[in-house]
Amino acid sequence: MVLKLGIQGKYSAGLTIAVGGAISEATYAGIAFWGFGSFLAGAKFLLPVSKVLGAIMFTLIGLVFLKADMKPSLDPDVEASHAKGVRRPQGEVLKNILMGLTMSGINPALLASYTGAIASVYGTGMLEFTLFLAVVFAIGVCCGVSTWFYLLLSLLKKYKQRLKNTTIDLIMRGLGCFLLTLGLLCAKSSLDYFLSASEAK
Repeated sequence: MVLKLGIQGKYSAGLTIAVGGAISEATYAGIAFWGFGSFLAGAKFLLPVSKVLGAIMFTLIGLVFLKADMKPSLDPDVEASHAKGVRRPQGEVLKNILMGLTMSGINPALLASYTGAIASVYGTGMLEFTLFLAVVFAIGVCCGVSTWFYLLLSLLKKYKQRLKNTTIDLIMRGLGCFLLTLGLLCAKSSLDYFLSASEAK
């Protein structure tokens, strides 16, 4: 979604959506760091739920990438001219942040991913898992994710006009196919999980 908006020249919208997603991801990371992994290990329902939600999310976003018009704006300074003319409404900014929060928030697989990564660090005994450090870790994740998308959008803003429309279209269609493939893999994984669970009974 952020990449799509960047190619369309909507850099501010893409960045605010990225910030919303970073906040959700940072929340999952902080919870995992604080010791939520012990609960996650006992909550067996989260694994199949995360697989199903992941399949739905990847499939929907993949379809959006395949069907949407990904042509960049003809005006390379459309975002700059908009910023000079009228200040972006606060409601639009909040709406974009909420969209980013929702897109990442509905994916509990992030919690499982961070729990697995933190579990490997936990075994070294090098860190003390306290609430304060969990907050620091979450802030670091939020800053890191936001910075990554800021750099991505900055590079798009600088070099986008050098790319041909056909090249951009092929890139976006390729990403759409890749996301659809991930969705199918998640769906297959969830189906295998449910089949194995039913056979075990």
